[in-house]
Amino acid sequence: MASSSSLINVNSFKFMVIIPAAGSSERFCASNSSSMITNEASTKNRTRSQSLPPFFNKKSTSSSSTEKQYTVICNKPLIYHTVAAFLKLKWIDHILVMTAQNSMPQMQEILLSLAKQQQKRFNIVPGGSSRHRSIKFGLDFIEAKRIQPDFIIVHDGARPYLDEQVLHRLVSECYQHGVAGVFCPLTSTIIEPQKETFMLNRVLDRSRYVASETPQAFRYNLLVNAYQKCSTDDLDNNTECLDLVKRYCKFDAKLIPVEPSLYFKVTYRKDIYAADHILKEQRNILLHCDFDCEKPNVNYKFIKELKDDLISSFVNVKYFSDSVKLKNTLVAHSPGTVHVLLHYCENWSRVIEQNLAAYENLVYIVVNSDTDEHNLNDYASNRLLKWARSAKSKEIRNFYLIFAHLKDLDQESSRIRNIAVYLSKELPFEFSGQTFFI
Repeated sequence: MASSSSLINVNSFKFMVIIPAAGSSERFCASNSSSMITNEASTKNRTRSQSLPPFFNKKSTSSSSTEKQYTVICNKPLIYHTVAAFLKLKWIDHILVMTAQNSMPQMQEILLSLAKQQQKRFNIVPGGSSRHRSIKFGLDFIEAKRIQPDFIIVHDGARPYLDEQVLHRLVSECYQHGVAGVFCPLTSTIIEPQKETFMLNRVLDRSRYVASETPQAFRYNLLVNAYQKCSTDDLDNNTECLDLVKRYCKFDAKLIPVEPSLYFKVTYRKDIYAADHILKEQRNILLHCDFDCEKPNVNYKFIKELKDDLISSFVNVKYFSDSVKLKNTLVAHSPGTVHVLLHYCENWSRVIEQNLAAYENLVYIVVNSDTDEHNLNDYASNRLLKWARSAKSKEIRNFYLIFAHLKDLDQESSRIRNIAVYLSKELPFEFSGQTFFI
């Protein structure tokens, strides 16, 4: 990793992202017999899709199979996660999502489900018949709008993982060299078969080659120049942007190694499961504790254990005990953040007085310390059940209430924590609005 002194100040430049997501992959849409993904990737996905909003189940009119950018992972289409990953970075000024003309309504419906304050940061633009034509259309759009960015970042729509440190180094190398890309080592030997007979023709030396991945970064003027000079054959058949800039602008790309287990394109069935695990692990978790009772009734051991469990399951966990800090964080926080709210209260009725409109995904854990009632009465239970169902709304997409009415919290501590971590990781759409009484 480059030293901090060699990294540029990203706030001093204008960055635009072009995501070519207009095509359909023959590999991805192939039959299930070849172990490649179809629109019915698994029984789990079929069951889940029955409960998803309608636009998650739509098929492209150009194909009988779901195009990979619309495949559902973690309850959202793949392209949603890719765009959301860039929106998390405040220094990314704008994103162009290049989409097939007949898929524009579908893409608009998916991306407009992002937070309203994020929607000014991206445009959905008609793409072309190939990857390069889509990128060129994106550059034409930028020129027509007279935006004039300093750098263009090109990233595949089927790559939902993004590391800010790697991206910062990438654009810093681009600043120095004009163009930069990432690569992974080859894990298999590359062989060339004869065209018609498929008999072995030659074997390439694996030690001399690597796999080109994205994101890739370019000085804006270089990328525009390369696409102005390239041939029709390049636009239709070439797939490597780094190659265009090298041949037509005489700039060699600086190449940066990245982790193969993270920087891969979702193409085969196995990639779905890998991407699902990575996205869940990378979720932003905000743990907030609200004490609506006497401090002696607070079990601080439980709070520490819950925090430790979340940290062991997720990469990004932040803890807040100040409601003002939490509200300020909510305004600017990234899409897909899960809020775990631990509320200690003496009276269950305080729960239904909560205003939860700001939360997108909420796991609400209530520890009821009412020592006068050994069991929660039917009236209270029914009110809480009804309130939890109504709490799920357009703003709160996934809401789960865990209500613990216990004399000794330690007896059920592990169970409550396990449920909270499971709900935070899976965000099961079918359980949204449900109450778990402990």
